[in-house]
Amino acid sequence: MSFSWVTPPTFADGAGNGPTAANFDAISNDLGFINQEFPIRAEAWHRNDTVVVGNALTVTYSSVARFGHFAEQDPGADGDSFEQSIILAAGTYTMYTIGRSDNQSGKLDWSLNGTIFEAGQNWYSAAPTANVIKTVASVVVVASGRHTLNGTVNGKDGSSGTYHMHLTRTWLVPAEDVV
Repeated sequence: MSFSWVTPPTFADGAGNGPTAANFDAISNDLGFINQEFPIRAEAWHRNDTVVVGNALTVTYSSVARFGHFAEQDPGADGDSFEQSIILAAGTYTMYTIGRSDNQSGKLDWSLNGTIFEAGQNWYSAAPTANVIKTVASVVVVASGRHTLNGTVNGKDGSSGTYHMHLTRTWLVPAEDVV
C-alpha cells in the first residue's frame, strides 16, 4: 500500500510554537482510512486460491456441484497448501466450506495468519458426495484488516486412497449469524 499526504503535515506554526489544532485536523483527515469500517463477512473461492505447495489448481465443472464446479490440486499430495487473502473486522466467526467428499480425499488443517484454528478436517466419505458443507465454529480474528486464510493437507483417513481436496467455496460469517 502506498501512502501520500493530502495535506503535508506541519508541526509548528512558523513562529517556533508546537503543532496547532489545524495541524492535528489535517493529519487526522489524512489518516482517516485507519478508522474505516471493515467487512464482517468474507468469502474465498477455491479456484482463486494461490497454491503455496503442490500442483496447480484444476477446475472441474460438474452438474451436481453447487455453483457448478469444484477445484483441486491434481494430483493431490500430503502437504499441499493453498491460501487466499481476506479482509475482516476483528471478531469471532463461523467458517463454512463447501466441496465434495469421497474415498480419495485427505484431511485439512486451516490457519489464519499462520495460526492453526482447525486441524484434521476430514473430507473422506465411502462414496462421492457433492455439496458437503464443513463448519468450523469460533474462528477468532484478533485485529481488523487483511488476513491470510490457508489450507494445508495434513494426512488422510485410513480408508482414503489419496489426498485430494475437491473444494468450491469457503465463507466466514459472524458467529451469531445463523446460516
